[in-house]
Amino acid sequence: MATVDPVAVYSYPAAQAHLSDPGADVSGLRLAVLSSAHTPNTAQTSAAAILADEVSSADWPAGGLAVPPLQVTFPGSAISRVMSSFEIPLLSGAFAFRYALLYDPGLDLPLALFDYADVSATQGKKLTFSETATPLISTDWS
Repeated sequence: MATVDPVAVYSYPAAQAHLSDPGADVSGLRLAVLSSAHTPNTAQTSAAAILADEVSSADWPAGGLAVPPLQVTFPGSAISRVMSSFEIPLLSGAFAFRYALLYDPGLDLPLALFDYADVSATQGKKLTFSETATPLISTDWS
């Protein structure tokens, strides 16, 4: 199965306060895929507005897929939140997308946007997320 990795990761400043809080609930997150019609704008504060460009398929339902909870580490005087490594196989039918949006549906908060530089003919491929390649925040408290 061919692997598809993101070429860029964008973070949303609106999410930084939430992700910087060591007690913040970072479970229940979703990952939705967006068409190439989407124009990244990290000033956006509403995931619902971004999801206007969402695409779905038999593999990828509207609203996205659940993702593992974020890992939290405290290296020295900093907090770091990263996604656990995981992969999503795309088994049936081909559909095209460019971006994947990680968001908190309970807060309507976009957290990160992964740019895949247009993926088409997805059948038989898998999306991969590596904890070392997708840090979401690293904030120094000192």
